[in-house]
Amino acid sequence: MKYLIALLAAVITTPAMANTVCTFTTECLEGEVCNDTSMQVTLAPDAGADGRWTMTSDAETLQGEGFQSEGPSHLVFLSETTGHFLSIDGDFNARYSIHMEGPFSITYHGTCEAGS
Repeated sequence: MKYLIALLAAVITTPAMANTVCTFTTECLEGEVCNDTSMQVTLAPDAGADGRWTMTSDAETLQGEGFQSEGPSHLVFLSETTGHFLSIDGDFNARYSIHMEGPFSITYHGTCEAGS
């Protein structure tokens, strides 16, 4: 965990550091069997805004908040119709879930790594 906190602290405090890329290889639709997938999101700290993040995917770009504690780090992004929740543990394993109207959710499993 201390490595993740150090990584996220470096990303938050060092604007010159490249973006963090999370690659997801499993997609689980609510109520269905999980399947292989290939999906990425890019995370970037917002310059001058402590704890604020931008998440970019092929589908959209969202602004959100990052939270760190003794456990995993969490990022939350909200749009008009969806809630996006990303958790990253100390080994850089990531869970990304999208909660939509319905209610309906999609959960992705993968890993994140910081750019150099």
